[in-house]
Amino acid sequence: MIDLKKKVIIIGIIFIILVLVGITGVYFYHKNRIYHITITEKFWDQYGKQYHNEELKEKIKFNDQIKVNGGLGDELTFRVIKVNNDSITIKTSEKMSQIKIDLLSTDDEFVIKKGEETVINRLVMDGGVSYTIKLER
Repeated sequence: MIDLKKKVIIIGIIFIILVLVGITGVYFYHKNRIYHITITEKFWDQYGKQYHNEELKEKIKFNDQIKVNGGLGDELTFRVIKVNNDSITIKTSEKMSQIKIDLLSTDDEFVIKKGEETVINRLVMDGGVSYTIKLER
């Protein structure tokens, strides 16, 4: 009877170890996965007229940063803070908005879904910059 208890305990411990190793493997797999991202910068004035358009194509993974033109002669950074199979989450170095004109936005984290375009905006004096972000795998 004691041998049976020992076997059950050993099998239980082995099962727990395998589960933990599997979870750790999945975690590191997603952290090291490389994603292809396209960012299109569109500068516009107070009348909505677009006067500059630039496209950036980058390969990124978890915790990478992308520097983009901020529209005021400065740079903004987009940092990848979360990854999974179908999306990434980026954190911007400034508050931005998914609505074109939102002066009160406090958002600085945005989910970018695979195959969809996500537009985030930064307002500057007499205009703004729109960043259209598309994630591919």
